[in-house]
Amino acid sequence: MREVPGQGRFPLGLSLQWHNGLHLQAPRDASGQSYEPVRAIADGTIKFVGKPCAQSNDPKHAQNYNPDSHNETESDSRWTDNGLVIVEHTTDIGADDVSGLPTRITYYSAYHHLKELAMIDLKPSKAQPAKSRELAVGDKVWRKDILGQPGSIFGQPGQIHLEV
Repeated sequence: MREVPGQGRFPLGLSLQWHNGLHLQAPRDASGQSYEPVRAIADGTIKFVGKPCAQSNDPKHAQNYNPDSHNETESDSRWTDNGLVIVEHTTDIGADDVSGLPTRITYYSAYHHLKELAMIDLKPSKAQPAKSRELAVGDKVWRKDILGQPGSIFGQPGQIHLEV
């Protein structure tokens, strides 16, 4: 079988464009009816949140396209979700040889094509009952915390784009 550059492959995607991450298929949940949520790969701080737009059947909508078609019609347009979360992670990776002080690095993980963002439960106070809200810049997350739900890429459900 011959491999060609295509959607979601690393390092090249469509039209030989640079593609930093990988497209991954989310596993099904225990019921088999939906997909497991997208989770943080490590502890960190939310640095960017791109709220996903609602799916549209309009073939002219920017998120409704088919990379394999040059003559898009309603029948060949394919929805791609555009939710995005970027997390900053900082960790020690060992000590240097001279001082014995740990070497600290910072890296980022990006989770693209989310169809919805995770909700954070806010602690109730005397003035306000318990509420929830979507993830926001500055929120702390821990490894395996839910960031959102996988969306569609070119009409294929349960997909995410992950890059580090």
